[in-house]
Amino acid sequence: MGNTKHTQGKWSYDSFSNIWVDNKTKVFIPSIDNQEESEANAKLIASAPEMLEALKQIRDILISADHELWIEHCGIDRIIKRATE
Repeated sequence: MGNTKHTQGKWSYDSFSNIWVDNKTKVFIPSIDNQEESEANAKLIASAPEMLEALKQIRDILISADHELWIEHCGIDRIIKRATE
């Protein structure tokens, strides 16, 4: 599926909806006036690397269980490709 190109490390967010990698590198995201929406966006973005890894693991499990049809049905390869290329 290709090599990981995003910033490596544990992603998190703070009370100002800033995204941090390994609690030291700030990742810039545009802010919006709605604090609730900004916080929801920050949570989603900070969770993205973990969700990508989980999706890759699910893909591997489906392949090992001979359920490749579900990979295509759910668009797993398309989603991984979009996130990594």
